[in-house]
Amino acid sequence: MGFGFFGSVLILSLFFKPLACQQPNTDAFFISEFLKNMGLTSSPLFNFSAPVCSWQGVFCDAKKEHVVEFLASGLGLSGSIPDTTIGKLSKLQTLDLSNNKITSFPSDFWSLGSLKLLNLSLNKISGPLPSNVGNFGVLETIDLSSNNFSGEIPAAVSSLVSLRVLKLERNGFEGSIPPGIMSCQSLYFIDLSMNKLDGPLPDGFGAAYPKLKTLNLAGNGIQGRDSDFSLMKSITVLNISGNSFQGTVMGVFQELLEVMDLSKNQFQGHISQNHLSGRIPLLTIKNLQVLDMSRNNLSGEIPASLLEKLPWMESYNFSYNNLTLCATEFSPETFQSHFSGSLDSCPIAANPGSFSKKSLQPQGIKAFSGLSPFRCFHACWTAISCLWL
Repeated sequence: MGFGFFGSVLILSLFFKPLACQQPNTDAFFISEFLKNMGLTSSPLFNFSAPVCSWQGVFCDAKKEHVVEFLASGLGLSGSIPDTTIGKLSKLQTLDLSNNKITSFPSDFWSLGSLKLLNLSLNKISGPLPSNVGNFGVLETIDLSSNNFSGEIPAAVSSLVSLRVLKLERNGFEGSIPPGIMSCQSLYFIDLSMNKLDGPLPDGFGAAYPKLKTLNLAGNGIQGRDSDFSLMKSITVLNISGNSFQGTVMGVFQELLEVMDLSKNQFQGHISQNHLSGRIPLLTIKNLQVLDMSRNNLSGEIPASLLEKLPWMESYNFSYNNLTLCATEFSPETFQSHFSGSLDSCPIAANPGSFSKKSLQPQGIKAFSGLSPFRCFHACWTAISCLWL
């Protein structure tokens, strides 16, 4: 009988062994409760009977006491994040819950005061972004892209003074860009594209970010002028397509620019041999693979020095402007598709050999055949320079 009693105790102890590592009010308990409530009741990635610091995507501090990094991207997590789970990880610095089906935040989420990186992209979070986001005072990277956020970008972003990367693209944010965003002077990457933003850029926007390398405002209704970008001396990637910017295209050029998309705006200007060619070396145009100046109000003659470079390019488009060129070496089909609306006007002594197409691409140039401008915009950052106007 004694053996039976102790045998029962042994069996029960083995049965409840997984719970021994998940005492309440511990990081192990908070994470396990989060995963179970979000639909992950079993997974080979998480052995709930093992120490939490050994779980897939979980990284702890040197003493193995607290979780400082939690990566749970693409696990099929769904629903609203419950209270008393993730929000209780008091030492958490990195949180990546991207590519799931999360719908909303818990009330205690905003107490993660040690958070430096937050990635909630590719989820189904809807509604306004709470002003509590300003509680993340040491946050350096925030990625909320490809969700269903609506309403205005909260003014509380002005509290994120350590922010370096801001990605809010592909949501439904409305209204103007808040002036307080200029308090985030450490930003080097801003992507607010594909929202419903309108109104002018805040006064002094161009001079507010001495370290800014990438700015993407594409696909909104933002208004402004070329002078809004004149003080962005560090900018290398600029996409402001599909907005209501005005002025001259030359007023936007900066010395370090490698990728530029100004298409589908209201830019004007006269393209001449002296006006354009003098600025092209600053854009390292010899490496250009995609050149799109379509759908603006540009006028004048496309200089021969620029036309000579087109055979090296994967794609180019000058359509829907008021331009003139000598189209001797372009087929009627190419002229119609790449220079639609332009005037074909050649001098009497035009030299057809000047524009003969090279048989080979220069070594080191990477082709992007078949890529949309949006995909090439991303693909060419590290390999090549692109320009859309």
